[in-house]
Amino acid sequence: MEAARRWLNDDAAIQLWNENHPERNLPELLKTGGGFAKIPGFLPENVAEAVCASLHALDSWERAGEGGCDDLEYTDRVRHRFWIADVETDDILLGASRVLARLLPDTLPNFSAARYEGNDHIAAHDDLVPEAYTTEEICEVRKAFGSDDLQSAVAAWKNKRRASQQLEDALATQDLAAVRQAAAAAAKASEVVQYRRWVAAAYYLNKDWQPSFGGHFTDLADPSLPVRHLPEFNTLVVFEVPRLHSVEAVHGLHARYSLFGWWLLEDTPKRRRKVMRKPSSSIISSRKRKTSQQTLT
Repeated sequence: MEAARRWLNDDAAIQLWNENHPERNLPELLKTGGGFAKIPGFLPENVAEAVCASLHALDSWERAGEGGCDDLEYTDRVRHRFWIADVETDDILLGASRVLARLLPDTLPNFSAARYEGNDHIAAHDDLVPEAYTTEEICEVRKAFGSDDLQSAVAAWKNKRRASQQLEDALATQDLAAVRQAAAAAAKASEVVQYRRWVAAAYYLNKDWQPSFGGHFTDLADPSLPVRHLPEFNTLVVFEVPRLHSVEAVHGLHARYSLFGWWLLEDTPKRRRKVMRKPSSSIISSRKRKTSQQTLT
């Protein structure tokens, strides 16, 4: 675990790893693969083992697809249920997510941990849904995915104080100048920026996963010819959004683990015109840490 932690904290080692695997040029892979790519052996074996162990040890899971974690206002949401957790609360998971984020620089990363068990699944959907972030949330994400030591970044994420809290503190002091300054900061922090999902990722961390366990990722880009992918250990699946896909139900007492999410681009009218919604596609949504409405992969 410590060796993996050192590697994930070593920018030079990660850069060397990527340079030694030029065949993993993600934009080129997506271009030649029709918007889809699959990368086995994504991380060094000992690092993947550490990520797997961190997922198994995680105790901050919350349920997606049930109760307050389901955005009922989406009339075209699809059936889904599984467990979800932040990656920013664990240094190993954040480190692995940083490696993912570097594959497509100049984007806003949005990655989480997922656990499927006991018939957990996601029905067919295309991931095409808008996201909105406040400027404060964007700064928090960029700081977590920056170059700070991983343990320091995790501590900062856990201990962050929002501008609204700072305003409450200023009001308690009855210092008018402090209140005005805090109010201005809170107003700036609450400004909203629209984003869209450009590319989606699912990084699988399942040792000795068998076909009989279920949990396949099913690519439905051509619904008449679905392609099923076993969630194999240390394998990364990426695809451009929108793309119709599903996650088959997990069978028995097995738990299926992954890191998943998206590389986001700031939404503009020009980019919006390039992404036309497919009439046959569907989406789902669930509450997540940084936005109130999310689709899940």
